[in-house]
This record gives sequence, structure tokens and C-alpha cells, in this order.
Amino acid sequence: MNRGDAKFFHCNNITAVRRFNKRDVFAISTLHDNEIIVIPTRGASSASKTKPKLIVNYNDNVNGVDRCDQLLVYYALNRKSTKWWKRLFFGC
Repeated sequence: MNRGDAKFFHCNNITAVRRFNKRDVFAISTLHDNEIIVIPTRGASSASKTKPKLIVNYNDNVNGVDRCDQLLVYYALNRKSTKWWKRLFFGC
């Protein structure tokens, strides 16, 4: 695959996409089709990039997922301890 190419795979209502930019990116969705969006680039060059809508939608909404994962690590309930009463406390 050349840089910026995308391949779509469909099975029933599931869409999988493989996109190659610097490395392979794989994504699976039940909401998206094989839509390609043209994204204008910043700067002096007038060239524009094309990306699958599935990838663009993921990149727009990834901040909420990352923040949730970060908070889950801070307040994890499955802490390990050698004290039996602490394990019982965190287990309850």
C-alpha cells in the first residue's frame, strides 16, 4: 500500500478499515461505511489529505476515552497488598 491508501472490508453491517500512513492503522465500526473525507492541510501548500470518515471520527472523540482510562488508573480498585485485611477491604 502507498502512503495514505485505505482498504475497506465489509461483513454484514461491520466495516473494517486498514489505512497506511507512517504505519498501519486498523479500525472496526458498525456505524460507518467506506466514506472518504477530504481534509485541507494547514500552511502554504494547497494540497489536501484524504482520510476515512471512521478514522476522522475516532480522532475527534478519542480524548474522552483517554481521559476515562487515565482516571481508572488513578482510582483503581484492584490494588495488590500483602496485608490480608487490605485485600479484604478492597475486595468488598
